[in-house]
Amino acid sequence: NTVALEFRDNGPGYPEEALQLERSSIGFDLIRNIVRQNLRGNLSLRNDHGAVAVIRFKLLVACD
Repeated sequence: NTVALEFRDNGPGYPEEALQLERSSIGFDLIRNIVRQNLRGNLSLRNDHGAVAVIRFKLLVACD
């Protein structure tokens, strides 16, 4: 079971450097590290009539 959280807006989108992960910011680095380390997931960015960020991670089910 995988969870996908998609965040989008209708603005100008991400700069090309951000999409290629050539440019970094403290905010993106923080979110990327939280997603990778805490959720063991991934963060992807794209432009689709605005900026789109998708966080994907596996849903862990607790056993009673």
